[in-house]
Amino acid sequence: MFDRNTMYADLTKYVCNVAFEKTDGTMRQMRCTLIPTYILNEQKETHVPRKQSDEVLAVWDLDKNAWRSFRIDSVLNYSIMENVDAAST
Repeated sequence: MFDRNTMYADLTKYVCNVAFEKTDGTMRQMRCTLIPTYILNEQKETHVPRKQSDEVLAVWDLDKNAWRSFRIDSVLNYSIMENVDAAST
């Protein structure tokens, strides 16, 4: 099982690859991050934060240029894709 706090910390510094099972049973692979410079400016301004859940993590999907979320307990694989330091972007 993957730790939400570790994943969140990684996503604020790196681009990550997350493979998970969607609620409909299909598998999904997503390149995502929480680095502010990757998130479209208009999305930063219009994104309304929801109640935070220990079971779900909302991330910026780099391929769809949109917010997406996944359940932590559905994660099959998780890895850092690009060694991008948020401080240098």
